[in-house]
Amino acid sequence: MITESTVTKVHKIYETHLPRWRYYYASFNGGFDYRKSSLEMLRRYLNEDTQPGAQYENRLMYTALENSCKLVVDTYRAFLFRALPSRTLGNLINLPYVNSFITNIDYDGNSIDDFMKSANSLAMIYGHIWVLVDKPSVGDGRSLTLEQEVELDVRPYAQLISPENVMDWQYTRVLGRQILTYLKQKESEDEETLVVKIWTPETITRYSLNKDTGNVTLIEEMANEINRIPIVMLKANPSHTRGLGISDLADVAKIQQAIFNLMSEAEQAIRISSHPSLVKTSDTDASGGAGAIINIDDNLPGDLKPYLLQPSSANIDSIIKLLKEHQAMIMTITHLAAINTVSTVAKSGVALQT
Repeated sequence: MITESTVTKVHKIYETHLPRWRYYYASFNGGFDYRKSSLEMLRRYLNEDTQPGAQYENRLMYTALENSCKLVVDTYRAFLFRALPSRTLGNLINLPYVNSFITNIDYDGNSIDDFMKSANSLAMIYGHIWVLVDKPSVGDGRSLTLEQEVELDVRPYAQLISPENVMDWQYTRVLGRQILTYLKQKESEDEETLVVKIWTPETITRYSLNKDTGNVTLIEEMANEINRIPIVMLKANPSHTRGLGISDLADVAKIQQAIFNLMSEAEQAIRISSHPSLVKTSDTDASGGAGAIINIDDNLPGDLKPYLLQPSSANIDSIIKLLKEHQAMIMTITHLAAINTVSTVAKSGVALQT
């Protein structure tokens, strides 16, 4: 009987790389996902948490993000799929559901070209993506004729599974080849319930775990009629570890985070230098702003006269220079410097393409 520990058990690679995958995806997605305080994308100042007015949260929300990760992924995607692939289907073209598979490969309205574009983008972000190719089961165990399958729209489909949802897996060497013989997929999860799907060459089972009680319920169990797990891994870059790919955003994401912090420093420096602080005694009647009137005691000593404290703005130029250096680094390491170069010399279409 399956237990709670079996349902929640994860692969060592999954446990180690899950925070990294979430970091890469947040770097690509930007917006509020990037500004989650749990990711700590913005460095905290010393004792900033003790200051009144939620200083860190305000700085986090008002700092602009230059999303270089999304720029890199979208640029590569545009280049790779500038000319869509031409598929030769051979005798399969005569099957009645082939056109439906090509135009709606995942039952969500995405064509096979859109599906592969998404697979390429997610592989670049995470380092790899899992691709499932399956066929729905009727459920009562009976076999259908081709005519009945067409009528019920029972046909093969494909689905992308992110590394965050593949909790455990195992490869076995068979006749010199590494064959996927076990995979545990997280189907859904909320505060109370975790639903997983376990694939083996013999069976396909679904379990529900109640997090409060620890009870495991068998939802569904069926025989794996093809005797293999119909899931393959698409890698952006190979690694020496089986079941793991290398993300194209590994270095870009860190430079983007550095730019994010520099933008915060620049904003703070401009704000402080543009709005100097007024230093005065508590008895002096004064307020900041243009045309302000300051009323002081006639007997106030000279060394206690109110004055403005205005930091130097010289460091802003240094921050801007460093920002440009970081932006150039991203263009260089991603090989996008050529298409981003601003030149006074006109280039031909062939030169730009090269």
